[in-house]
Amino acid sequence: MIKDNYRNLWLPLLLLFLVMVIDYFTPLYVAAGILYSPIILVSLKASRRRILTLAGIASLFIIINFLYFISIADQLNWIFPVNRITSLIGLWVTTIVAINYKQVAEKRLKDRTDYTETLEQIIFINSHKVRKPLANIVKLAELMQDQQVSENDIREMLPLLSASAAELEEVTRKMTDAISSKDYNRDLLSPTL
Repeated sequence: MIKDNYRNLWLPLLLLFLVMVIDYFTPLYVAAGILYSPIILVSLKASRRRILTLAGIASLFIIINFLYFISIADQLNWIFPVNRITSLIGLWVTTIVAINYKQVAEKRLKDRTDYTETLEQIIFINSHKVRKPLANIVKLAELMQDQQVSENDIREMLPLLSASAAELEEVTRKMTDAISSKDYNRDLLSPTL
């Protein structure tokens, strides 16, 4: 498992190293450190931990280049530290946006899965539990409309009709409970004031 986690890390690390080399050979007044940020976006499919690891390594490379050039520079103007700070800020803003995007995407996927499961529950309830009492009510209503049925027969059918209506009401309540118990449906089903 650990081997798989780090096996897929070689490409982003190679890209980070390549950007560090480009950053090394770029003149000091050019903000080449901002090139680290797209590597974070490329790793969006990676875990949150891996994204943070890559951002940390990129920050380390930016700081190493900064410290190296400070140590060899005869004269340092304000542009170089500002470029380094801009690169770090851009990198971490990109990292935070990437992690937030990833969390939102995971939540949407979970909500979609939950919604699909709820629809499957409703379809099951509708096809198996609602049809029986509804068919009983329809059949009893047809029988009651028949002119050859006596009042005595109708009185005998009324408890059956009542029982089927109660069963249908219970199934409908369970279906409503199943729908309204989900977070994504509470706002839709709550009464508006």
